[in-house]
Amino acid sequence: MIPRRVIALAGLLALPALASAQRTTLPPGQTGPQLPYARWAVTPYIGVRAPLTTGNEFQYQNGEAVSTHAVSRERGGAVLGGLEAEYRFRRHWSFVGGVAASARGNDVLTFSTPSSADTLGADGDRFFFAKAGVSYRLPEPSPDTRRFHPGGFVTLAPALVRLDRAGLGKVNNPAVNLGLAATAPLGSSRRLAFQLAVDDYLTFWDKGKLEAQDAAFYSTAAVPVTVHYSYSTSNILVLRLGASFRMP
Repeated sequence: MIPRRVIALAGLLALPALASAQRTTLPPGQTGPQLPYARWAVTPYIGVRAPLTTGNEFQYQNGEAVSTHAVSRERGGAVLGGLEAEYRFRRHWSFVGGVAASARGNDVLTFSTPSSADTLGADGDRFFFAKAGVSYRLPEPSPDTRRFHPGGFVTLAPALVRLDRAGLGKVNNPAVNLGLAATAPLGSSRRLAFQLAVDDYLTFWDKGKLEAQDAAFYSTAAVPVTVHYSYSTSNILVLRLGASFRMP
C-alpha cells in the first residue's frame, strides 16, 4: 500500500498542472488577479502533523547478543500551529524562516518476540519545528487565463526537529525541510491572502541520545537494557492552512 504522505505530496506536486488546466475564457486584454509580489510576508497557520511509523528498536537484556524484544512505534498525528515569515530579496527569491509546535499524539507500541507480539498505547512526544532557508516563487503564465490564480512557492531550508519526550527529556534532531505552497489573494486585497501548504521534514534522528533515553526507561536495577535503533531517518509530513499578511 502506498503511504498516505506520498499520495499527499504527489497531489500537491500536481497542483500547478491542475491549476493551469482550470482555464476560462476572459475578455480580450483581461488577465486574472494574480498574487501581487510582496517585500515582506508573515503567515500564521494551523495544521496537522501526519501519523508516522518508524522502524524497530531492538532491546538487549544484560548485554546479551540475542535481542529479547523488537519494538516498533506508530506515532499518532496531532494538531499543529506555527508562524512563517519571508523577505523577498530578488523578484522570485525570498529568505524564509518559521517555527511550529505540535501537540502530543497517541502512539502505539508493538513489542515482538519470536513467539508473540503485544501492543501498548502510550502518550506520544511533543514536536517542535524550526527552519531557515530560501523560497522560490514559480512564474505565472502570461497571459494568465486560469480560473484560479494562486502563486506557487517551493522552499528548501535547513531545519531542526525537537522532541519533548514525556518523562524522558528533550532531543534535538537536524532536518531538511522541503515545502510546497499555494498562496491566493483574498478578493481584491493586495495585503491579505490565504495559503495552503505541505512541509516534508527529512529528519536525521540523534540515535545516540534517543537510545540512551529508552535504555534508561526500560532498565531496572536487576536487568539492565540496551537499545539499538534500526533506522536513522524519517519523513515527517505537515499539512497546513494559513492567512498571509503581505507588505509591498
